[in-house]
Amino acid sequence: MQSPENLSQLFRQIIGALPSAYISGDVLVNGRGDAVDYSVQEVNHAFTELTGLTMEKVRGKRINGLFSIASTVEDTEIFTRVALTGEPVEKEFFSPAFGMYFKLLCFSQARGSFTALLSDQTSSKQCQERCKFLDSMLNSSSDEIYVLDSKGKFIMGNRKVAAKLGISRRRISSKHISDLNPVADQEQWSILWNSLVKKGSLQFETEHQNSKGEIYPVEISADLMENDREICAVMVAKNISGKRALGLAMVKEKKTAGKAADSAGVMLWLLDSSGNFRPLLGGGEKFVSGSSEEVFISCFHQDDRRRICCEMNRNSEGFLDARMRTDRGFLYHRVVWTMVDDDSTAGICYPLPGTGLAGSGSQSAVMQGYRMMTEVFFRKVQKAREALETDRPQVALRTLRSFASEFSLLTGQTAFPERVRFDCFLQENRGIFRHLLEPDILLEVNTEVHATGLIDPTCLENIMARLLIVVSNTGLVRKVLIKTAVLGRNSVIRIVLDGLEGIQSELDRHFIPVQEEDPGLASVYAMVNSAWGKVSCETRDSTVIFDFSFECAMMSDEEAAILIALPGFADSARLYAALRSAGFSAAIETSAEEIRRRFLGRNRGILIASDALAEFSLKELSCDLSGITIIQAGGARAESDLLHLPDGFRTIDAVQMVSNLLAKAEKPQEEDLPGGILWKESRQTPPL
Repeated sequence: MQSPENLSQLFRQIIGALPSAYISGDVLVNGRGDAVDYSVQEVNHAFTELTGLTMEKVRGKRINGLFSIASTVEDTEIFTRVALTGEPVEKEFFSPAFGMYFKLLCFSQARGSFTALLSDQTSSKQCQERCKFLDSMLNSSSDEIYVLDSKGKFIMGNRKVAAKLGISRRRISSKHISDLNPVADQEQWSILWNSLVKKGSLQFETEHQNSKGEIYPVEISADLMENDREICAVMVAKNISGKRALGLAMVKEKKTAGKAADSAGVMLWLLDSSGNFRPLLGGGEKFVSGSSEEVFISCFHQDDRRRICCEMNRNSEGFLDARMRTDRGFLYHRVVWTMVDDDSTAGICYPLPGTGLAGSGSQSAVMQGYRMMTEVFFRKVQKAREALETDRPQVALRTLRSFASEFSLLTGQTAFPERVRFDCFLQENRGIFRHLLEPDILLEVNTEVHATGLIDPTCLENIMARLLIVVSNTGLVRKVLIKTAVLGRNSVIRIVLDGLEGIQSELDRHFIPVQEEDPGLASVYAMVNSAWGKVSCETRDSTVIFDFSFECAMMSDEEAAILIALPGFADSARLYAALRSAGFSAAIETSAEEIRRRFLGRNRGILIASDALAEFSLKELSCDLSGITIIQAGGARAESDLLHLPDGFRTIDAVQMVSNLLAKAEKPQEEDLPGGILWKESRQTPPL
């Protein structure tokens, strides 16, 4: 058994090693027996560290005026009560003298004396205050914020989660994530957890279900954190019901404008429930908001107005073909309409292919002007030919430039296709592209693939300029790659946009122009399609890819069974495209010698030609090509036995006539035509 001296020494060693401040003292009373102060008999090293007072400075001395923990009055009251009553006291308080939070445990080992242990609670108290602030902040959030363990059980959640589960916050820890997201069973949660552990954070969309069984879409951001040495997942779920509804509305708006563009749109319009007309896209300056009778219906031929009104009043959606007034006279247009919200009607008008420049008949003022224009141009071509024959190339070049300039002015917005080397076009306009983009957008032009397409160069310049302006206005694009490609029978300009997340939504917002300086993507789609091209768009996270496809400039197929010889290259190109789209083998040829050469020795073939061509006569050709069927396009019938398409014919009429001819004709033998049966071949070009 140890001696009292050894026990006393062991006790002091234990007291000295305590992390808490140790104070042992006696209460001092006055003559009336009232406690007025106390004296300290012993302190440990932790007390010295806390107050800066050593044992020698405080032992046996009155404390009043020397130091106080809470306050002199409060210290004396606590220690006296404990020393005289023997009842222990445990209390937490803030000490103004030390600027710290303490936890006090005071007890009495003998009447008149006390022992106190003080522990620093400042860090713990500050942590509690931060936790309380964070808890208040989490509960004030409109998002669902919760923490899950590796098995998908809730560790905690804010008030929003409790409200969705229909329980109090104290009961959240008894729930599983499948109670909030029925799809997230144990198997699905295990897959999600493994993916989160691997990547560190995830962002995805899913659906939650509240206690009433209502399902709503959410966007979740998940991150890993450590809690009591256990890895857990912190989830923030944002309700995106409003965002999704807006997104669907934008997609619907984009589809409406996309249909307009895909149909080579000229004008997209809206009729409200009061019968007021409002142009949305295209139509030029002649279309303004106003009464539909005065602004819209009056633009159609008087013989078609009643039919349009009756059809639109009878059917909520539909289409019809009618003659519409243009700068070139009355041309056939297709009118397509559909009922939208608030009893309004949205629609589009676009010209039908092949209506020609003489849409109102050969005696119209438009046709008369076209004849005069043709004569002027023919004289200029003759002048250019004479200059070339006399070895004066510069004179010929100036004449052709003048010809092209006048032709462009007289035809206005009409696109006349030419053979364009896309790779050369991109290289020549690289500087313009750079100028249209913001300085912080990286531009790369790749012209390794040689591609030649059929399009009006001015139209192609406008298409690229409008697209790059929209791209620059989004503010989210960081790099633009423009390259050429050849896909099947199409030459392609591909534009790859790399940027930040949300680029697709921003482009959707810029689809319909909201400001005059922003052309809108719808106008780009419309211009591509009006030039007989096709637009495709692909999105990959923060990347958007546009493909502008145009038919490869190959219109001189030697084995073609149908030859087209019309004075206007635009009408020839449209008819060529329509026949190819219908599956026929066709080519454009305006030289009489070449037509004779190509049909020589054949006993089958069709020639669609105009008698207005100055280089040959249909009468002579009909005599030379005895086995060939000739269809005269426009003008007065040159021979009574020739098939005839009237002025202003539509390409659909020409295609139908060719189909009828082939249906009546005998099936050709393979040995008659090189390369097999060429009357009806498999489709090689996509529909325009």
